[in-house]
This record gives sequence, C-alpha cells and structure tokens, in this order.
Amino acid sequence: MGQMWWGRRVLLSAVCATASALTAASLSAEEQTTASAPTVAKPKSYAAANAAAERIEAALDQKLRAPLSEVEAPLNQILMVIAEDYDIPIIFDAAALDAVAASPEVEVSIEINNVSLRSALDLILKNAGEDLTYIIDKEVLFITTQEEAEKRLEVRVYVVGDLVREASSLVWNEDDGFDSLINAIISTVERESWLENGTGEGEIQPLSPGMLVVAQTRRVHEQIGDLLQQIREAKSEVNTEASEQQAAAANRPVLRSIAFSDEATAKCEETRNQLSEVIKKSVDWDREAEGGGDLVLQVLPNRVLVRHVPEVVEEVARVVQHVFPATQMFHCTGGGAGMGGAVGGASGSAGAAAATPAASAPELAESPAGGENGEQRQPSGFGGF
Repeated sequence: MGQMWWGRRVLLSAVCATASALTAASLSAEEQTTASAPTVAKPKSYAAANAAAERIEAALDQKLRAPLSEVEAPLNQILMVIAEDYDIPIIFDAAALDAVAASPEVEVSIEINNVSLRSALDLILKNAGEDLTYIIDKEVLFITTQEEAEKRLEVRVYVVGDLVREASSLVWNEDDGFDSLINAIISTVERESWLENGTGEGEIQPLSPGMLVVAQTRRVHEQIGDLLQQIREAKSEVNTEASEQQAAAANRPVLRSIAFSDEATAKCEETRNQLSEVIKKSVDWDREAEGGGDLVLQVLPNRVLVRHVPEVVEEVARVVQHVFPATQMFHCTGGGAGMGGAVGGASGSAGAAAATPAASAPELAESPAGGENGEQRQPSGFGGF
C-alpha cells in the first residue's frame, strides 16, 4: 500500500510540475515575437483513450431513450441491451467480482424513466446488491467492485479561476483563496477518501493560475464537479443580489454636510441664496430619487446641507469646491440678513442685491473634482446640523 501511495504521490506531483512548466512556457512564448512555439503532439494511444472516455461520458449524460423496465432479469443481459442501445463497450471485471463472489448473472428488478443513463446505471448496480460500481478504463465501461474502483484513481484538472483570487505570478500563494476551496471539497466530499484527512488516498493540489489537480475515484470526481457547480450558482446569486442592492442604494437619498469657510457667505444670506440656485443649476437636481422624503439643498453660513441620491450629492460637493470663496462670484451690497440676525448697516435691513456670477452653471458642473469633506449617511432627520 505504501508503494502504491508513493507512486500516486509522484504521479500527482509530476502532473502539477508539467502543467506549471507548460503554462510558464506558454507565457514566455507570448513575450517572444521572433521565436515560434514548438508543437507538442500527444501520443495517439492517449488521444484515442481520451476521446473514447469523453464519448462514454457524453452517452452517460443522455436521458434514457426509452423507459427501463426489468423484473428479475440477469444483470449482464440488462447491460448488454444498454451497450447496444448507446454504443458503449461494457465489460465485467471478472477477477474483482470473483474476489467477492459476485456474479454477472445476478438478477435485478428495476423500473425507471426520465433520468440520465448515468443515474439509471447507478441504480441498476445498486439494486444488484453486490457492492458494484463502474469506471471508465481502457476505452470501455468497466463493471467492478467498490473496493477495486477505489484503488484506481483518476487524475483530473479543474479550472476554478472564477472561484479563487488569482495570484500575480505562477507561484501559488496561500492568499489566493485556494485554501478555503480545498477545505470545502475535502470536508464535504467523501471525507474518508482524502490523504489530507489521514484516512484515504485521494489527493488535491492547487496550481496557478486558477486550477486544481485532483487524484480521486470516478465517483468522487462526479461529486466534486457537482459541488463546484453549486458553488458557482450560489456565487452568481450572491453577485446578482449585491448588484441589485447597489443599484437600489444608488437611487436612495443620502444626507451630507459639506463644510466650508468663507466670510462673505457667512455674513450674507443673499449670497447664500444665490449660491444655492447656482449649485442646483450646475448638477442634475431634477433627477428622481426613491424612498420618499424631500430633497434638500441649503447653504448655511459654514456648510452646505444636501439631501439627494449619492451621485447628485457628489456633484454638489464638486461644485462647492469651485464656488468658494463666494466673493469671486457674488457681491453682497448693503448688510445682508444673517442666520442669527441683521448683519451690516445700522438699520439691519438687507440692501439691494446685485450678484454677478464669475462662472456659468454648466462650467461649474464640468469642472474637475477637488477635495471633499463630510460623510454620506442615511438620515432619519436633520438633527445635529
């Protein structure tokens, strides 16, 4: 057993090393514009075996072409009909069956429809009651025992780049996200079959960029494929929900206080009112917002209070950075009434206003962003401002 384990360990390491070398060679070849990459031909025997295995796998994924109904029929006769109908070579592992005193002629009863041939075959072998299973080996579907199947590990490469954080180089990094994915696999798929868990012979190794090399039985490989598919579907749902929430948040009003320091604005209410109008004309103020509540734009002596959708709030912040100091845009004549009372002349009354903007509203809206202050938050009211 130790010799067999060592051989598989060496095989898996060799596959990882070969894949890394091929990937590195491929990336290096792309950088060389004068050299042509050599063509590596696969052995014909390998290509033929791989094509045969893919053809058998495709047949197993087909739906049953007709209902399967058998009552106490010999197993070998049922499988003979399947072999002819789906053009699959099926052979019994006589030595393995003899070792457990199992017979190819064991009687099986089954009635099933509207399932894949793979599922039907699994049920047929389960109903045989002899702990039988199948593997694909040497271009045939091999009927053998579970014990024998577990000795024959298949090495497969899984592309999981969409499920892990990619590394910046070909060297695997623990921060790439492989660890969590590997732990999910060896913890939920046939726990006792993994060498990492100390109870099996199956192995799994990460390989950048975005691949897993796995040596396991056919049955475990099928479960790994199902698990990865479920993870992808769940991830898609999470991403969709996050996108919907982000889109909804983009249309919900937020309240923001944008601080500034400008003596002219602090002293003149007339200037503040004019600034409010300029800001509204410089942004998309008429844009609709969801969630109800009034939209607010109020220029106070030392800050601008704005309530609108986040994008419009950001536009307001950019405009505010360009309109101050307000003395560059407006001239407040007389003593404008301040927030706390009259400011200016002895009578305390506001003089006649004569405001002349130094820049038009569109020019302000198109100006580049400057520094911003204040924070966005969902308001329950205007308390604290």
